[in-house]
Amino acid sequence: MNKTMDKEYNFTIETGNFRYMGPHWDKDGVVFTFLGEENAKEKCGLILKDLRLGETAKELLLLADDSCRRGNLVSMKVIGAQLKHFGYRLLSGEQSFLDPYARNISGNEEYGREVVGSACYGLIPYGAGLSMTEERGPAIKKEDMVMYKAHVRGFTMDKGAKRERQGKFLGVCEKLSYLKELGVTTLELMPFYEFLEKEKEQEPLNYWGYKEGYYFSPKASYCVNPREAEAEVKALIHSAHELGIEIIMEMFFPVGVPGYLVTDALIYWSEVYGVDGFHLLGSSMDMESLVKHPRLSGIKLFSEHFLQELLDSDTYGNRLYVYRDEYLYPARKMLNHIYGDTEAFLQQQRKQGRSFGFVNYLASNNGFSLMDVFSYNGKHNEANGEENADGPTCNFSYNYGVEGATRKKAVMEQRLKHWKNGMTMLFLAQGIPMIYQGDERANSNAGNNNPYCQDNPTGWMNWKKDSISRECCEFVASLTKLRRDYPLFHKADPFTFQDVTHSGLPDLSYHGQNAWIAQVLKDQMTVGLLYSTCEGKNSQEIYVGYNFASEQQRIALPTNRGKRYHPVFATGEASISDDRRFVELEAESIGVWVTDKE
Repeated sequence: MNKTMDKEYNFTIETGNFRYMGPHWDKDGVVFTFLGEENAKEKCGLILKDLRLGETAKELLLLADDSCRRGNLVSMKVIGAQLKHFGYRLLSGEQSFLDPYARNISGNEEYGREVVGSACYGLIPYGAGLSMTEERGPAIKKEDMVMYKAHVRGFTMDKGAKRERQGKFLGVCEKLSYLKELGVTTLELMPFYEFLEKEKEQEPLNYWGYKEGYYFSPKASYCVNPREAEAEVKALIHSAHELGIEIIMEMFFPVGVPGYLVTDALIYWSEVYGVDGFHLLGSSMDMESLVKHPRLSGIKLFSEHFLQELLDSDTYGNRLYVYRDEYLYPARKMLNHIYGDTEAFLQQQRKQGRSFGFVNYLASNNGFSLMDVFSYNGKHNEANGEENADGPTCNFSYNYGVEGATRKKAVMEQRLKHWKNGMTMLFLAQGIPMIYQGDERANSNAGNNNPYCQDNPTGWMNWKKDSISRECCEFVASLTKLRRDYPLFHKADPFTFQDVTHSGLPDLSYHGQNAWIAQVLKDQMTVGLLYSTCEGKNSQEIYVGYNFASEQQRIALPTNRGKRYHPVFATGEASISDDRRFVELEAESIGVWVTDKE
């Protein structure tokens, strides 16, 4: 064992234990383990700074000798009562750097201020430090999930919480009951680990956080008290779990992030904080290894791509979720009459994985808000400073006569109707519906379809309390209730179009001008869907009519054993003909009818 002394602060330096990366409390001191230069040929060690002295503090250098090195792995144990007042950086050769495993970071507590990485220090976990959590989420089944995606800061900055909690983790806590009332089961949060949102004055602000970050440290500027970051994040997760809401953490890993760090970060957030799952973005991930890792076996994973053999395996049931924008385009095309393909739309409405889930959405952070899909023909991203060249060009949007905000009542009514149709389609689809923050209130981003740098009302949730926002929230809540009340809208298994329960009806069938017409034409604008189940006392049939045409339409209503259909939901005038052979739907509307349970 190596022992050296620092006389000024009476620090003792010993050989570390090499057991865990990053800083760890170990009985009477802190062990710092990190990767140095290859074979540790250059000097390695710690740079300490007394944070009580601010900018006037001098940096203290503690070097590792050969006993603290194994190849390029360095592990030093530092003992000393003064250590709790210090921040630290790592040294390898002549280069100092912030520990990628730092558990808390000092220097970027004020959001949006220009900060270079060299100005930040890791906080030393002096004392008991972080511990494994017993926190467990509600483990919502895939067929019962309703997702909501939010930005921790943007969700409550616009008067969404008490003043001192606006833009903070504790501000999100205040809005959990709101999400519960909407019917949300699963809250996805955009990156909330530490990242430097503005490193150079000439660079735009990285508001969203999709860049390489410090994946083990909560974002200090999202905390009321950054020194209590662990407690504030855990308070949010615990409060969500108390209400039966899961927390999904979005993480972005660009090229160059080591695979072991990715794995370590996921294990860390799940075991220390109790996070229920991860939406993984970027290209530095071995998804197969993550899926099969035993310490992640109870964690939900969301990604654009999984190996098909993983998706088809029963081993990972209720854990894997395909998350991409394949629902968005067919649905928008139908809603706005832009190259609509009914066949493609219906495929999206019925898609469901047998042992995995699909996440469906009509809008997210990247692209127009849902109301802007019906308010703008083109993007308006001039405020981003890129001459409107950024952001998606093809949005399948339509402004219905006026570009942007308007007071024309007829235009506003048309837009709201299409918004309602979009939300209804989303919640009647078999996959998991996902709402992006503010879309349930018909928020607008003023036509900016890439507000990645907009830390202002353009990128914030608008908590205005007017008749439209109230109407829209109530509408979404009614849709989540409809989905809960009728399990046929969210079956765990895919539909077969066969009479699997021997009830005399296929589990799903399509109907047009005539009943029982199986073929669906790409350009047809009306279609009826009959869902059927035979489960004893819960046997029931549900009929959904979609009319995307610009005039009232009739759709054949199949009759079966004298059952009578009752209306339960509609976005416009909807009725059954006197002879009960057709449903009649006003232009551009959706209707839902159900039979009595047997």
